[in-house]
Amino acid sequence: MLFGSIEFLFFFLPIVLLLTRLFSVPMQNLALVLLSLLFVFLSDAAHFPVFLFVLSFSYLSALLIARKKGQAAFVLSVGILVLLLVFFKYVSPRLSGT
Repeated sequence: MLFGSIEFLFFFLPIVLLLTRLFSVPMQNLALVLLSLLFVFLSDAAHFPVFLFVLSFSYLSALLIARKKGQAAFVLSVGILVLLLVFFKYVSPRLSGT
């Protein structure tokens, strides 16, 4: 499912907007996170574990950066994320033959 697809615009988006309005403000954030995870899963289930890894890694990196390890942790985390991006953008398609 893509952002511009008919399924997203007329099915997923209205349901998300309706569900988030049913919750209180603190629960809206949790609902949006869970519905975002559902969207990513519906878009490409094969790469969902990679998405969960990147999400967890980014969150833990942000916590580490906030704990006085600032610049070194930031450079390391951005470097790892860029390497993952390069791998899945350029190397992975060549390995799978697409």
